[in-house]
Amino acid sequence: MYAEERQQAMAQLIAQQGRVSVAELAADLSVTTETVRRDLSALERMGLIRRVHGGAVPASTLAVIESGISERDLANTDAKDAIAAAAIAFLPPPGSMIVIDAGSTTARFAALLPRDHRLTVVTHAVPVAAGLAGLPHIDLFLLPGKVRATTHAAVGADTVAALSDLRADVSFPATNGISTSYGLTTPRPR
Repeated sequence: MYAEERQQAMAQLIAQQGRVSVAELAADLSVTTETVRRDLSALERMGLIRRVHGGAVPASTLAVIESGISERDLANTDAKDAIAAAAIAFLPPPGSMIVIDAGSTTARFAALLPRDHRLTVVTHAVPVAAGLAGLPHIDLFLLPGKVRATTHAAVGADTVAALSDLRADVSFPATNGISTSYGLTTPRPR
């Protein structure tokens, strides 16, 4: 059986049964669990299924719930403060350009920028921009885009285009999660 045929069979089984385990799929299709996991990853990238611990479900069964910036700001505050403080060590020399991503941890980082360290700061985060606006040692640039109510961050093609024109010295990214398979992750597909 070709990979495409096997993946189609998996997608059909998942749609019919609602939830199927990796072990069940391996037994039903006479392949290894590693092959099943690779196929499930491919099906998930196509948006046909959602991977869950030990198996998969139809893509339509799980809704992605993204918490807002104010809720995120209240979670894991000690860890966020520690990350923000540690990130200060990575500041480039005065006169450099940095990019600060949107997020509750990066907003804490921006608030810790030393007052005697002249920087050009580029961000798409409204809270970061609001905290830095008017500071005499910061040349602030706010990226264009549609501001998302959930994250208070500008997003979209204009944001990406503006970022592609920059040559920053250091970037301080944010993320919703880290995956060994996908790297930095977010619940928003685009």
